[in-house]
Parts: sequence; C-alpha cells; structure tokens
Amino acid sequence: MLSILLSSIAYAKEVPVPGAYSDLVESELELTFTPKENFDSFVIFPKPENFKVNDRDLKRVYTNPTSLTIKANNNYLNYSYVQLKKGKCDTLDFIMNKYSNDWVEMYPGGNYHNFCSIFANPNVSNSVFYRRYTKAEIQLYDNFVLDGKSYLKWTEGATFSVSYNTLIAKYISSEDVEYRVSQYYGINNNTNKSMTDIYHVQAYDSRENGYAIIDDIVDFKYGNYNVDVHNEYILTIPQNSIMLITERGLLRIKVFSGTVVVDDPDTIPEIAGFVFASDSYVRVTGNSSLSFIMIKNTSLPSKFNKVVTIFGEKDYTVKYDADSQYSIFAVTKNGDIKVSKDKNAKYYDMYGNEISNNQKFADFVYVSIDHPKSKSSISFKVGGNTQYPMVIKDTRGYNNYHIIAINETTSYGLNEEDRDDELDFLKWLIPLIITGIVVGVLLVIGVAVFIIWRCKKTNDSPIEYKKV
Repeated sequence: MLSILLSSIAYAKEVPVPGAYSDLVESELELTFTPKENFDSFVIFPKPENFKVNDRDLKRVYTNPTSLTIKANNNYLNYSYVQLKKGKCDTLDFIMNKYSNDWVEMYPGGNYHNFCSIFANPNVSNSVFYRRYTKAEIQLYDNFVLDGKSYLKWTEGATFSVSYNTLIAKYISSEDVEYRVSQYYGINNNTNKSMTDIYHVQAYDSRENGYAIIDDIVDFKYGNYNVDVHNEYILTIPQNSIMLITERGLLRIKVFSGTVVVDDPDTIPEIAGFVFASDSYVRVTGNSSLSFIMIKNTSLPSKFNKVVTIFGEKDYTVKYDADSQYSIFAVTKNGDIKVSKDKNAKYYDMYGNEISNNQKFADFVYVSIDHPKSKSSISFKVGGNTQYPMVIKDTRGYNNYHIIAINETTSYGLNEEDRDDELDFLKWLIPLIITGIVVGVLLVIGVAVFIIWRCKKTNDSPIEYKKV
C-alpha cells in the first residue's frame, strides 16, 4: 500500500532559468515558469510522445506558460526553456530532431527582415550551417536567450560548425534587393533532405509554414464579432466551427491548421467564410474593420450534400426534391431574417441548439432539410446588410466568392457564389441570339435571291435598236 501511495505523489519543479532539462516523470510532474518582462518564453518538447497534459497529448511547443502538469508512466522527459526578446524576430519557426545527416534549407524573403529559427533536439548534436550570400548576417545563440547581445557572430566564410542541444538562429537579410531575392541558408548541405518536424506558433508569423501548433483555446465565444484591426488580430478557433464574414475592409486573412495555410489577400478578397474541421487560428493583418459571425457546426459538411449560404440583404427561395439533403445558412449584420413555414425544416441558432421557427430571427439562422418525403420549397427574406449581398451555392470554379473548408491536411472550396440568375438570363438570351442569327441569315439569302432574279430578268429582255 505504501508503494502505491508514493507512486501517486505529484512532483513539482520550478524551472528557474532558460536551458535544457531532463526529468523522470514517474506519474505526474508539475513544471512552473517565471515570465520575463518584454520577452516571449517557449517550452519545447522535441519528443512529446507518451506524455499527457490535461488528458490531451503533450504539444511540442508551449508559448508563455506559467505552469504545466505533465503525466506519464516512468518516462524521461527532455525539454528546453527558451526566451526571445520581443521585437527581435519578424518570423519564428521551430525545427526539431535534426542531426548531422539531416539537411534543412530555408529561404528568407518577402517583406521581412529578421528571420528566427529555433533548432531543438533531445540530445546534443553537431550541425554545419551554410548560407548563399555573405552579405547577410547570421547570429547563433547557444545560451537559450535571444537578446540581441550574447551570440556567436558568423561574419566570415560560407559555413559554420556548431554543437547544440537547442540553438537559436537569427538570419538578418540583406537590404540589397538584388541579394534578397535568392538568398538562403540551412544546415548539413547535401546530406539527407529533411523538411519534416518543422513547426510554428500563432504568436509569430512563419516563413517555413510547417505544422501549426494551436494554443489552448480559452477565450473563444460563438456569436457576432466586430473588430477594429490595428496591424494584427489573431483568433484561435475550435474544430467544428464556421466563420461567415459580413463586412471586411482592406485586410489580409490567413488561416492555419496543421500543415495547411489558406491566404486571402487584401487587394482581391475571394473568401466569404471558413468551415473549420480541426482546431485552427486566423491571423488578420492591416488597419480596418472586420465583422463576422462564429457558428457552432453540428452537421456540416459530411452529413448534407447541398449547402446554401445567404448573405443579406437578399431574398431567396430554396426548392428541394424528395429525399434530398440541404444545409442552409442565412446571415446578416444588424437585421432580421424571415423564413417561411416548412414542416420538413429544422432550425438552429449560432450555438448549435435546435430552436422553434418563429418566422423571424436576428442576424443568423441555420435551417436543415433532411430526407423530406415530398418536394417543396422554403423562402428566406434576409434583411440588414452585408458588404456583398449574395447567395453562395454549388461549386463553380469561375465565381468570385468562396466558402473554404479546412482541416490539418487539406482545404477545398465548399461552395462558391451562385450565378443562377445569370444562367437563367442566358437560358432565354441564347435562343434569342440564335433566332436573330437565323433570321439574319434568311434575310441575307432572300436579298441575294431577289438580286439574282432581277439580274436574270434584265438579261432575258429583248434588245431594242433605235434608228438613227
């Protein structure tokens, strides 16, 4: 009995300073960390397998944690505690489990200037860093703190050999545009190419676009969002959620989930909403306003094979057949949505709760039609206003706006802007054009026949001679 009691004791450890650590987790280990002002802190676990936190798998990176309670069964835990001074890095990527025979090559570029990477292994290893141009400065920090002061300065030569457990590399790109276009650097050139085990966190933009590590979701809510974006806005979103955008200024929206990145530019926006099949985060950059609604998804996209999204102000009628399946979203900003009565329909609010049809809803309603016994129709009168009133239905590649579904491995257009009105217009316009062409051709033929007839008649007339 005594041994059982001892094995259930939770051990606690304060991690006092940045460094590399190794602990035996017999059953439970509580780690505590002290944040440092004006620094971002990261706890890195290169090999998190066989460990749990809050009954979930241990993540490879935790951003600014104050404590972590880790559970395992007599396993050694190797980890590093690293700190970066705020403002020193434009991008940050974590590159793990790379040894002397692993070749990783990176291409800093774009509008950024300071590219940071953290190389982390459970054990000490040696790597040879190399670079394309010597004009670029590379700072190597082997003391677990990037502060802009204490680093190994790599000023000369094309290669630099270093042994490390955890190493922070800061690549300062050349101001010379001619060199910035094709500059690159990496480790262990011409060995075994290895671009896996690369990660990024939502606190920093990423150059390598590896696997996105999502922070714990604690402050998320479903409902309406009205955000004034100043430079950057980040929202962490749980799986089985839907985001529908009702108003958007000149803002760039990037969505990250697993290894997938969806980038919608500010100049030509094409995305009106997202369906999140896995935990994700959204990074919005720019200086303008953004309005959207977050909806708890209980059935889309696998259950229903037809999806319709109505953005107000818009009137629209959905006609459906017997045994069909429809998922219909109606959304607006500061307005009411009126829906006709339909015995085949079920109605849901933004939290995924089934509600009764009072024929009038504020800002949002979700309607499902699931295998009706007969064909019928249901009408929507969506009031209020959105930036682009439209109906999005079906998948048509030539349309301007899309709903994008995203998970950790792929993204795809769930549906796109409906152009049925234009197609209906073509249904009568094309026959009219054809009729006009036929009439025109017949008219030309008729005129030609008449001219030929007149000419022939003139030639057949007798010639009269006049005496002089």
